[in-house]
Amino acid sequence: MLLAAGACAADFDWMRFKGSTVSFLVNNNSIGTAIVANKAEFERLTGITLKVDIYQEQQMRQRLVTVLNARSDETDVFILDAKLRSLVRAEIKTLSQELRTTMIFVTHDQIEAMTMADRLVVLQAEVIQQVGTPEQVYETPANQFVAGFIGSPSMNFFPVAIQDQHAVLADGTRLRLPDRLGAGRLAGHGNAVLGLWPEAMTPVPDGDAGLRVQVSLVEPLGSDTLVHFPLGQDHYVARVPPDTRPRVADRLTLAADPGRMHLFDATTGSVLG
Repeated sequence: MLLAAGACAADFDWMRFKGSTVSFLVNNNSIGTAIVANKAEFERLTGITLKVDIYQEQQMRQRLVTVLNARSDETDVFILDAKLRSLVRAEIKTLSQELRTTMIFVTHDQIEAMTMADRLVVLQAEVIQQVGTPEQVYETPANQFVAGFIGSPSMNFFPVAIQDQHAVLADGTRLRLPDRLGAGRLAGHGNAVLGLWPEAMTPVPDGDAGLRVQVSLVEPLGSDTLVHFPLGQDHYVARVPPDTRPRVADRLTLAADPGRMHLFDATTGSVLG
């Protein structure tokens, strides 16, 4: 199993091997400030047993060196460009599957975390924010921090006012909230933050209900296109099909998928729905 610990790699001082057990240390032997006191507590919370065979660890090191040597003229210094990073990432995941052992991979790169891990541990300031599979973390982020860390591009955050089961954006656009965000759950929250993944916004014909935007930047990627637009003082991005070919200054109407809306408390960032 490959476990990726994301967001705050600097929180990890080191990993120390003791016989056949990985000691998992974070600033003064604690991970998650009063949440995880030691390795046993980490294992209890995550359901993962941190064990590795030293011979297997040597195998991992040798195999990665072999992969790098085969793709580099200089064996003393390796410059990991995008292609080589992808190869190394795939090799580490393959090793994890072949050796059937728990590996901990600490990274600031959310793409590495999402693509390599069987389970993610997302940390902020030494505190565990969420533990789950990549799919769980993506579909149901525990709070606004987690939602802002994963995804490429990451989630859009729109300041909104909550009125009559609608989210009212800065330009006055009213987006109907899904039934799962009932009035009871939103009671007392006049203002909130609406989270929408770029891929949760779809171009619709002019005149249909949705967010009316003016394109400020277009990034064609082949498989899809990233469309940037301003709203109020902030800038946002939508991921649209490749046959949508807007130009800068064009106006688009974007419909938001109600099933993929996320609401966060405007002050604490905690999930409202």
